[in-house]
Parts: sequence; structure tokens; C-alpha cells
Amino acid sequence: MNLNYVKEIAKWMQSDRPVAEIREELLNYHDRDIAFAIESLDGAARKKAFQIMDEERLADVFSYFKNPLEYMDEIGMERFAAIVSDMDSDGRTGRYDQKASRASVTGGCEEGDPADPLL
Repeated sequence: MNLNYVKEIAKWMQSDRPVAEIREELLNYHDRDIAFAIESLDGAARKKAFQIMDEERLADVFSYFKNPLEYMDEIGMERFAAIVSDMDSDGRTGRYDQKASRASVTGGCEEGDPADPLL
């Protein structure tokens, strides 16, 4: 994560620039940086950020949120379901699935931990 990028993204999200211009500018940033920027915004600015991006881009960004469910009310149930559906259909949730699977097998041990039964 690049903190300068996060600040730039947050500034774009809070600007009065046209949505198309902001959407175009966001193409220059990594999804992880966008996720961190969105998490740093207040509720109104987050809602605007969610409205700017389409479901496909939001699905990419969502995979980096610490707690995606936290934003369900701001996005709306129907759109949230579409985003999650898009995540499931193209494997973007694999990062969480692998981590959850590893935790269930190892009892929560981190990779490289001497107590890790998978070593």
C-alpha cells in the first residue's frame, strides 16, 4: 500500500470533479490502495466512492477490505449482492477461502510457525 496514493485517491473521491473523470483517474491506482482510501473516508464520501465505481471494479476493491460486510448498508443490499456474486464467479474470493481453509487445518497457526502442522 502506498500512503501517498491513498491520500490522492481520497482527495479524488471527495472532489467535485465529474464522476467520469474520477472513474478514469481511478484506473491509475491499484485496488488495494483504493480499498484503503475508501476505508479512510467518512460515510458520505464512501457512499460517493461506491457510486462512482461499477460492480466489477468494486468486486476487485472489496477483496482488500478488512470487513466488507461493514459497508453493506452504504452500498445497499441488492448492489452488495451483485458485487459478492461477481467476486464468487471469477475467483476473487480465493484469497479469503485459502486463508480460511489454512486456518481451519492449522488451528490458526501462521505459515512458518513451528507449531504449524503443515510443516
